[in-house]
Amino acid sequence: MMSPDFDPDAREKLVRLLHGKLGDSDSFDNFRIALEELYNFRLDRRSLPPEEQGALEELFDTVAYYSPLIYERTKIPIYRSEDDVVAAVAKARRVFSKDPATFNLRPPEKALLRAVVAKHRPDLMELVESVGTKPLSDRERESLINSLANARLNAEARGSATDEQLGSQLGRLIESIKKLLRQ
Repeated sequence: MMSPDFDPDAREKLVRLLHGKLGDSDSFDNFRIALEELYNFRLDRRSLPPEEQGALEELFDTVAYYSPLIYERTKIPIYRSEDDVVAAVAKARRVFSKDPATFNLRPPEKALLRAVVAKHRPDLMELVESVGTKPLSDRERESLINSLANARLNAEARGSATDEQLGSQLGRLIESIKKLLRQ
């Protein structure tokens, strides 16, 4: 039973955090703050499978000892570098992304998906909004990919330059989704 203090969406927030971009020291600090908030206060870690618990604990330990200062890391060997954090994030991302039915699209891809589905299959809009937030069943994934494939064929059949460009974008989107589902 979850405590009222736990966030029921904490795991999904963690997955989104893991798929964010790390670049400069500010983004590492922001990542650390967000991870510590989720790990310490929002996530019911007991609800995670053991493999995810282990990966999260390892990530947390790495992030907790992160220091952007090289001289500190040379004097205090337990301190971790950006490379250590990136490696720990990559490992946790692999563990938390084991469910191929859950995948995240970049904002432009999700916008294109929304536009196409709204025009061609409005009955699938609820499904589109769930992309990246919950696992999709085989039937849901198949419906989504088939809808995109049909929209691509329709666009290419119309033959205008704009439609050909849309068809090309849809083709890339379909391949992105299929690739994400295979990971």
